[in-house]
Amino acid sequence: MAGYKITSLGTPTADADAATKKYVDDLVAAGLTFHEAVLDKDLTAPPTGPTTGDRYWVAPSATGDWSGHDYEIAEWDGSQWIFYAVTDGDCAYVTDENIFYFYDEDASGDKRKMLSMGAGPHASTHHATGSDPLDVKDLADSQNNLLTNAFSAKGDLLVGTGSGTYTALAVGSDGQVLMADSSQTSGVKWGNVATTFIGLTDTPSSYSGYGGYILAVTSSEDAVEFINVIDGGTLS
Repeated sequence: MAGYKITSLGTPTADADAATKKYVDDLVAAGLTFHEAVLDKDLTAPPTGPTTGDRYWVAPSATGDWSGHDYEIAEWDGSQWIFYAVTDGDCAYVTDENIFYFYDEDASGDKRKMLSMGAGPHASTHHATGSDPLDVKDLADSQNNLLTNAFSAKGDLLVGTGSGTYTALAVGSDGQVLMADSSQTSGVKWGNVATTFIGLTDTPSSYSGYGGYILAVTSSEDAVEFINVIDGGTLS
């Protein structure tokens, strides 16, 4: 005024309060959609003994001094309640819940909805101290969605155990192979490679001296024999 500046202005709380350029610029930069934080959004009547500057987001069906001001922001200026209108899409941080809410004028029921930042509808129930917290568990807790410390060594495998459960199968020893085994909880196990013939009663105890021979099952299908391809004979 008259070439002088008014400095050190506080945050305006009443309609007639002056505001700094920075305060206005900050609101414009924010798109005029975010209100200053409120202490609570669930009260339908003014609290007793409010402190100057206390702000509340009035709940629907308000009574007393808040009657007729559903969904408005109520601020105590030291002697009376000042009300600020809320429009579709406006947001405010509710400090007793540590959550942002936005106003949806077309919503049924309570028109203040939790701001989930595009994380999906289920994310709204995962907030701090909520009834459905996001919980990260070790692999032993197969009923949870996220796992940590699932594998303790290279080569470990995640295998199903049936009925939607799973477990970690530790890596086998060098040279072992993974084979099906219905007696195992996971249905598989590590095993050694077979070193003998299966289902044959007469198998060689040694291969010494039979270099270049072909090993074949006999015509009786219960033993094996070495075939000398060069001479056409057999050694059994």
